Amino acid sequence: MAKKETGAILSIDGREVRITNPDKPWFSRDVKLSKLDVVKYYLQVASGAVAGVRDRPNVLKRFVDGAEKPPFYQKRAPENTPD
Repeated sequence: MAKKETGAILSIDGREVRITNPDKPWFSRDVKLSKLDVVKYYLQVASGAVAGVRDRPNVLKRFVDGAEKPPFYQKRAPENTPD
């Protein structure tokens, strides 16, 4: 049986961005935030955050199974990453 895809579509700077699993708990069981809550927070602080890291090297440390599970470092951006 096919897995049912859940998601939310946000319009960000004229682009439609699909957020998969928007209700997924984020960080840990003790912190009651959803993936969509975190995305909305990032949108609120984005201009200041981007100004602070512009023209600096960055590394993406991913916690795909939550903050309580081991992370990995994503070293290269996917080919479809927007400019």
